[in-house]
Amino acid sequence: MKRRLISVILFAMLAALVSSTLLYNIISGSAPKVAKAKTATVLVAAHDLDAGALVGDGDVGTVDWPVVEGSPWMSQKSDVVGRALLMPLAKGEPFAPNRLAAKGSAGGVASQIPPGMRVVPVHVDESTGLSRFIFPGMHVDVISTGPAPGQGIVARTILQNIEVFSTGQGGVIKDVSGSAPMFNLLVTPRQAEVMSQAIAQSKIQLVLRNPEDKADIIAQVTPPAPAAPRPRTHPAPVTKPVADTSTLEKSELVGANPPPKPPPTVEVIHGGKRVISPVSPVPPGSESHE
Repeated sequence: MKRRLISVILFAMLAALVSSTLLYNIISGSAPKVAKAKTATVLVAAHDLDAGALVGDGDVGTVDWPVVEGSPWMSQKSDVVGRALLMPLAKGEPFAPNRLAAKGSAGGVASQIPPGMRVVPVHVDESTGLSRFIFPGMHVDVISTGPAPGQGIVARTILQNIEVFSTGQGGVIKDVSGSAPMFNLLVTPRQAEVMSQAIAQSKIQLVLRNPEDKADIIAQVTPPAPAAPRPRTHPAPVTKPVADTSTLEKSELVGANPPPKPPPTVEVIHGGKRVISPVSPVPPGSESHE
């Protein structure tokens, strides 16, 4: 009886072992095989590097990095050393061509300016309180405030959705904490002309905006209509009053000749008859002398 029980138990254990082995083989054969990732030796930053810094021999290290087809990571040290960084790199981060300035370009701020763009400095009054909230990479609108003919003081948006390239003076800012009275804005050459003209003629103010906000503010804001020019008034010509000659005597008219004097007359009365006769004047030199 015991032998039969032991035989049954051994058979069950053998059957379980065989079935589990078959099941494991089936599962292992159906599971996809994960290919081992390919690695290659690439160049990485030996320590934290700031944007605008020139890469030296001591700034470059090597590490085995997983790569796939089309990976941009650089492996030749001669392609990295001596070039300026367009963006900061953390320790152990690989170098890529789009993170480096062109060969032969100087380091600093100029190497970070994208082709076709310009950087314009703008001074902002610290009393506005907004300067402490504006950091590199943020987007702002530029408002120009100044007098307009016939309208007084007028404020209008001249540039919109402009990226703040850096803050402060003298290159890349490592610590952007605190207020910065000057901001370097990344603009196109045409926007740089508009900005320079506004700086020379009016007061400039920056308005912080959400970088995801792509609304066209300039198209929505209607500029104030120019005041109608005042008509030019000419003084009326001064005319001398003309006298009414109908009520004046002839002798009172300006420039009129006086009437001739009447000839002498002799009045002779014969009774009730009265006769007036003119007397001829005696020509000079005809008087009789006694």
